[in-house]
Amino acid sequence: MKENLALESMDALVSSLSALAAFVRRGTGSLVSADADTRRDQADACLSGLPEVARVEALIAALKRHLLTGNGTADTPVALPAKRPRDVP
Repeated sequence: MKENLALESMDALVSSLSALAAFVRRGTGSLVSADADTRRDQADACLSGLPEVARVEALIAALKRHLLTGNGTADTPVALPAKRPRDVP
């Protein structure tokens, strides 16, 4: 079941990235010769994309947690090395 959660998270991430790409496409373009309506539409697309960015960040954080714990549970974290390789004499 935990593997399914990780895969579902990956599917949600792909979906969110696709939605975010649509906002980015709508929000970019030349503002130099754009009229007020075009600039407003671009600004709206940029603002509408911010919640999607937060969703992507949350999904990535959840996936990092899953990878660090090794099995998706917070009570069995993977032990980190005591020293960084460059600290070893």
